[in-house]
Amino acid sequence: KAGARQYKVSKGDSLTLDYTLGVVGEKVVFDNVLLLGGTKTTIGSPKVAGATVTGVVKTHTRGPRCVIFKYRRRKNYKKTSSHRQPQTVVEVQEIQG
Repeated sequence: KAGARQYKVSKGDSLTLDYTLGVVGEKVVFDNVLLLGGTKTTIGSPKVAGATVTGVVKTHTRGPRCVIFKYRRRKNYKKTSSHRQPQTVVEVQEIQG
């Protein structure tokens, strides 16, 4: 779990997360692990004690353009704006549990 979202990962996966602080090449540790698989599956309640996922920040990017269009009928009111959400790409290096 990173931020408000949950991700299923394995070693070597690349994740696109909401923007997290960190310099490119820096290690990031996620200690909020909800389920651990493998030979023996461990389900947390709510977290698995002592489990961590370690990754390396690859890049900081921006997501797809999100267009906001405001409109009022019969009033000649149209307003368009947009933004791109900042994102962080993290490569999973190690899963401990």
